[in-house]
Amino acid sequence: MLLNRTSHTLKSKLIFLTIVSFFVFIADQVSKFMAVKHLTPAIDASMSIGTQISQFLSARHPMGIQESTVWPGYFDFHYVENPGAAWGLMHNVKESIRGPFFLMVSIIASLMILYYYFSSPAYFKLRQWALALIMGGALGNFFDRTRMQYVIDFISWHYQDVYHWPTFNIADSAISIGVVLLLIDSFVNPETDKTLKFNRS
Repeated sequence: MLLNRTSHTLKSKLIFLTIVSFFVFIADQVSKFMAVKHLTPAIDASMSIGTQISQFLSARHPMGIQESTVWPGYFDFHYVENPGAAWGLMHNVKESIRGPFFLMVSIIASLMILYYYFSSPAYFKLRQWALALIMGGALGNFFDRTRMQYVIDFISWHYQDVYHWPTFNIADSAISIGVVLLLIDSFVNPETDKTLKFNRS
């Protein structure tokens, strides 16, 4: 009976993780497709949808318009190809080093997320949401890196010309929200027992 209940719980958690992370991944890729379509000359509206998607999936998109103002002085869509990590870290490192490094980090991070997700009690819903959002965001940026060696960023927040927040994307937003939820979860659900087991789910 306990084994059946545990199996059912794991299945439910897997379904939840898959749905949330897949939704984040799709939202991220669709938003990046729109950024390439409207902020670069890589995609022409007269192209068939198949050709548009093919152009989007191709490596390197020719620079064009690059920027579109949404809220003057505060919010723009600004196309950026970021070969580094968040906020452009490691963008000057050689691709022969940067590529394998990000691949290794992504795999290790994903395994850690999966372990933490499935070893946490099923009633820690906030934690499940947090880890699923982080996983979806990580997959979105990882998909970019594996096919183009850079990540598409296009959301630019700034205060006039005084302060500019580093350009980001939907995947980055999901990861950031997930991290905030994890911090909240650490206060809402402080763990007194650090030996979490699957049979506690």
